[in-house]
Amino acid sequence: MASEVSGTVSAPTEIASGNEHVSAYGWKALAGSVIGFSMDGFDMLILGFMLPAISAGLVLTSTQAGSLVTWTMLGADACGLIFGTLSDHLGRIKVLTWMILIFAVFTGLCALARGYWDLVAYRAIAGVGLGGEYGIGMALAAEAWPSGKRASASS
Repeated sequence: MASEVSGTVSAPTEIASGNEHVSAYGWKALAGSVIGFSMDGFDMLILGFMLPAISAGLVLTSTQAGSLVTWTMLGADACGLIFGTLSDHLGRIKVLTWMILIFAVFTGLCALARGYWDLVAYRAIAGVGLGGEYGIGMALAAEAWPSGKRASASS
């Protein structure tokens, strides 16, 4: 039975049965995405806890210390769309692997920062990995799950 809304006729949508099977690949994609998101969140949490020690060690002003989180998020926002699109063309797993490596390497390099601008550069580039990882991981997990269970997997 077709319904009419605002003069547009639409066909009925099929409601997926709850018996759709989630493949082993779907579970792995979800687990990988959750682990990645957890590491991203943990990184931002630790940064917040460590700001007083970082500020003291690098002699940062409160404005400079607070801006480190902003630079990380700017890197994430600027490149999330770029690398999400790139993953459509080169493959999600390949680009996701690069994003994880970028995030890990530049988060590690933060320990070697000798001043504010070094740290800003490392945090911004780590943010690039964070932003790419989030978008690609979410798409990978959603695609690997049956359509009737995607909302559960995404949440």
